[in-house]
Amino acid sequence: MSSLPRILLVEDNPGDVELLRQAFEEGHYRVEIIAAHDGRQALRLIEEAAEADAPLYGIFVLDLNVPIINGAELLTRIKSDPRLRSIPTVVLTSSTSPTDRDQSERLQASAFLVKPQSVGDYAAIARMLWSHIERPR
Repeated sequence: MSSLPRILLVEDNPGDVELLRQAFEEGHYRVEIIAAHDGRQALRLIEEAAEADAPLYGIFVLDLNVPIINGAELLTRIKSDPRLRSIPTVVLTSSTSPTDRDQSERLQASAFLVKPQSVGDYAAIARMLWSHIERPR
């Protein structure tokens, strides 16, 4: 089992998953990124880690617009679970809606980030996420 900090990235766009992976690699941030393409898969991965008594994730990164269980519902479930609520949870979305930002803050997201328009700007996202990750002990 890896001793690297674990990120659960809930993102249905494979291109965005790859951009974030590359940004972490290029920034020399050593992490293990586990990607879920929808909210139901994310919940299953969280439960599997808990049942295996594996380290939980150091951070959750959620897109709001994912299938089956959307990011806002997933955020609600994470923050209502005593095992998970202290794990930093960042919303990374293409939405610029003030309503989405307000809802994410109300649901106790650690941060609300709009996906960058430029590939190079993902480096700043990786740096910010790195600063929020809970490291394994």
